[in-house]
Amino acid sequence: KAGFDRARPDMIAHLDAVSNASYPSGHATNTAVLYLLLAWLAPPRRRAPFWALAAAMIVLNGLSRIMLGVHWPTDVVGGTLLGATFAMLGAWAATPPAGRSSPRAFRA
Repeated sequence: KAGFDRARPDMIAHLDAVSNASYPSGHATNTAVLYLLLAWLAPPRRRAPFWALAAAMIVLNGLSRIMLGVHWPTDVVGGTLLGATFAMLGAWAATPPAGRSSPRAFRA
């Protein structure tokens, strides 16, 4: 956030004191990481509802940040993309390569 230092929207009074920059949305980043990794961890044959839940939570969280006036839509999109990137990296690191039994994250 310090690298971008984008001001927050001031269309409505914030319900909470905000003192840091707006871009990217930390809430959107954390929501994307959490729900995408939880969906990825679900049993493979039962992942569809978890992916749907992840999508719904990401969209609802993003809309709440915009409606509360603490983020611009691009802040939410940027945070979501950053969170999805972190989730993919986490899933990749925890997936054992073909022919190996231990995840990449646990190898020395």
